[in-house]
Amino acid sequence: MNSGAGKERPLNRDEAIEQAKLELAPFWIHSDPLLAGIRTTPDQVSVFPLDPAFLEKPWLVFFVDPTDFDGQSALSYIREWTRRYQVVGVRTLLVNCQTGYAFLRDTAIAEKFLKRHHLTIPVCLDQGALLRQAMGVSKLPFLVLLHHGKNALSAPLDLEVSAMEKLETDLQRYLRVSDPGLALLPPFIPDEVMLKDISRLEFGVSNPVTAVAALRAGEYFLRGTWVRENGRLIAKDASSVMEVVSPSGHFSIVAEPAIMGGRSARVYVETTGGSCQSFAGSDLSTDDDGHSVVRISHADLFHVARGLPPTHRRLTLKFAAAQDAPVALYGLRFSG
Repeated sequence: MNSGAGKERPLNRDEAIEQAKLELAPFWIHSDPLLAGIRTTPDQVSVFPLDPAFLEKPWLVFFVDPTDFDGQSALSYIREWTRRYQVVGVRTLLVNCQTGYAFLRDTAIAEKFLKRHHLTIPVCLDQGALLRQAMGVSKLPFLVLLHHGKNALSAPLDLEVSAMEKLETDLQRYLRVSDPGLALLPPFIPDEVMLKDISRLEFGVSNPVTAVAALRAGEYFLRGTWVRENGRLIAKDASSVMEVVSPSGHFSIVAEPAIMGGRSARVYVETTGGSCQSFAGSDLSTDDDGHSVVRISHADLFHVARGLPPTHRRLTLKFAAAQDAPVALYGLRFSG
C-alpha cells in the first residue's frame, strides 16, 4: 500500500507565490499584490516580495489611517513625494491600516475614496496588521523606505514642517549615495497647515454618557432612535440627535449613507453659540433655510467645523431627514 496516497504535494516557490497573490488580490487596489506579511513564528512576521520588480527599485511605503486628521495630512505629502520621486525611479505604496471600517474593505468603495483624494498609486489593505508588524511600524502615519528588500529608512511622520524637511533630506541623502549628482527639488513645504489628531471616538467600542448634564469634552449623548450595527451608529429617523463636546477647535465625522445608492444623507449642525457657519469646515454648507448641514453622499471623513472657540464647542447633530435617508456614523475626530 502507498502510504503517501492522498497527501498533497508541497508547493514549490513559484506556486506558493501565485497562491499568495491569488489570496491577497482582494486586498490590493491599482496593482497586483506586490508583497506579503507572513507569520514565520508565533512572535515574528516577515516581509516576502511577491513580484521580482519590487526588489529592483526603491519603494516609499506609507502606513496610514486615511480616516483621521494625521492620515489625511499625510496624504498631502504622499501625493507630492510620489510626483517628485517617481521621475527618478522611486515607487510609492500606500498601506491602509484602517481595517475596522467596512467601507474600506469594499474594493469598489475604496477605489472611489482614493479617486476623491487623487491617489492612483498601489494601495494595500493591511489585513491582520501583518505588514505593519513585519516592518516594525510603531505609530501612524509611518514611512518605510524599502530597497533591495531591505529597510533603508524608517520613521513616523511627525507632520511638523521641520521634522518632514529633515525626513525628506534623509531620503534625498540616501538616493544620492548611488547617484551623487541626482537633481532633486528642495524639501517640500505645504501651503496649508497640517492638522494632527488630538483625540477620537470610535462608535464600535465607545458608549454615550447616560445623562446630558454629565457631558464632558470628548464625550457624546444620544437622544431618539439609534441602532448600533457593524461598528456604526445609525440615525434612523428625525428623533435622532447627538450632542458632543469637542475638546478642540477642529471637529470631523467619519460617516456614510446607511442606504448606499439612495438619497444623500444630511447631518444638521448647531453649536451652543448658535450657527456653526462662522466656523465651517470644508464639508459644511448652508441649505436654503439657512441651516448648517453636511451632505453625506459617500463614505469619508467629513470636516464639520474648524477653529471653534471654547464657547462654541458643544455641538448638536440632528438628522431631520433620517427617516428617508438614514446616516451611519463610524466615529468622531478632534484636532487642535
